[in-house]
Amino acid sequence: MQYAIHDASGEVISVLLEDGLELWSLLMKLPSLQYSESLHVLFQSLLLVYSHNMKCFPSIMSILDSYYFIGKEQFIQSYAAQLSAFYQTLFSVVSPRDMTRLATSIHCVTLVYPRESVAIVADVARRILHVLFERERSNSNGECV
Repeated sequence: MQYAIHDASGEVISVLLEDGLELWSLLMKLPSLQYSESLHVLFQSLLLVYSHNMKCFPSIMSILDSYYFIGKEQFIQSYAAQLSAFYQTLFSVVSPRDMTRLATSIHCVTLVYPRESVAIVADVARRILHVLFERERSNSNGECV
């Protein structure tokens, strides 16, 4: 996977953005996948480059949720501060209709890491709940009218 998203100099490439993220997402679901140092370090690419392309939002969220389950404490301890910033960024750039998927990811991290998740998602969770309640109150699916 690392070779599919990095060029020869080690820079993250976005030429194969959609295909690369889809491949990454599928690989993360392999039952035989073991969390390794290279997989751990690879997550930084998602934070640095791929998180800013909302066209690939479903794949990004799928990869993130997979890391929660396979990376366990090593993942959450290493990336807690970056994940908090990541969720803040996602909240700012996702469309209103994608808020539900973002809330699902927050639910996922809260279930897997109840203590650690407070620092990571508390502020964004509060803001998302407000958006979702407002959307429900107005009977809107998040689309502009």
